[in-house]
Formats: sequence, structure tokens, C-alpha cells
Amino acid sequence: MAAETVDHPWYSDEIPIIVNSGRLAFEKNQAHLLKAFVLVKKKRPCRLVLIGDGEERDALSLLASNLGIRDDVLFLGYQKNPFKFIARSRVFAFPSLFDAQSLVMLESMAVGCPIVAYDCPVGPREMLAPGTTNTTGFDRIEDARYGVLVPLGNIELFAHAIMRLVDDPGLWARYSRLAEERASHFNMQDMADRYYRVIASAALRKPGPGFTGDEPS
Repeated sequence: MAAETVDHPWYSDEIPIIVNSGRLAFEKNQAHLLKAFVLVKKKRPCRLVLIGDGEERDALSLLASNLGIRDDVLFLGYQKNPFKFIARSRVFAFPSLFDAQSLVMLESMAVGCPIVAYDCPVGPREMLAPGTTNTTGFDRIEDARYGVLVPLGNIELFAHAIMRLVDDPGLWARYSRLAEERASHFNMQDMADRYYRVIASAALRKPGPGFTGDEPS
């Protein structure tokens, strides 16, 4: 699906595209992405594509107009195949205020699109920096193992993290490769094996005190 042709002129030239995919809703926080995009665009040519729909669409469109970037922001709405757009974008920007394990983040990594994400509770760190805790405070970008984490709410740093991936081909290539590597950890067979190990371990445990074997199932 990522290899399908994209019939839009933005994807036929060399201007870098920043992409976000998901419901346009308060908790997804695309408003911060629009404000960060203003800072990025002041420094270099770029465009922003928002895939998805939701209750915040009109407000976000108005905000883009008020920020003077409406001509550089494409609201694509719902797409049956978002992967072809994400695969041809430079950065996947994930500014959510909170999120569980994000499917769209995993899908973006699977097509090799590097991630810049707010270090919100709880999914982005689990995906990009497994086994770690937040030690960066509010004023430092974290080049995590599989992507870039930014302190929650710091729009200026979010913009700076995006610019680094846009400007540095080596950094971009490294995180593109690592994104695909991380996505591969979530293949069906590995996940089934993990479930099996957990279930098998539980089955081998000794019953606790007071267990008679006659308890109702």
C-alpha cells in the first residue's frame, strides 16, 4: 500500500513534507503541530499534511489561516490508504497530549518515516525508547533509540526536532532504518510467542495459600 502512486503535486517536487495522521481531536493536539510548523517554515521551505478528520477540523483550519500558513497545510481528510502519503513524507510528527501504544506511530515506522513525538504519557516513550524513563526535563530533545522525543508542550523544541530531521540526511537515514527495525518487533509471530510464554509461565505457578482446586471457574 505504501508503494501506491500519490496523485498530488506536493509529492512530485523536492519540498519536504511533515505529516500527521489521526483523528483531529483535542487530545491529538494538532494545534501545537501547526504552531511548530510556523517556526519550521520561517527557517526553510516545507509543507504540512494532516490525514484524518474529526471535531477539531474547522478550528484547525481557522488556526492555520490565522497563523498565515493555510496555503502550506493540506487537510487530506480520511484516507483508506494513508501509508502512501506517510512513506513519501520526511517526518511523522506526533504531538499528542496523551496516548496509549499508538497504532499510527507503529504504521509510520513500518514504512520508514522517522518520528518526532511529544514525550506524553505513555505510548511514545514505550515505542521509541523502550525500557527508559523520562529524564530530560522541559528543555532538552532526546535522541531516543528509535526516534526523537520532545518534552510535552515545548513547541519550540518540537519545531527544532523536526528541522534536525529535515536538514540532516544522515540522521534521517538512521532513524528511518531504526523505525523499520522497531516496527518489526511487533510482528504477529513474535507477539504470539510472547503471549504463549506469559500463559505458560502462569500455568506453571503453584497455587496460592488457601487454594483447594474446588473454586468455581
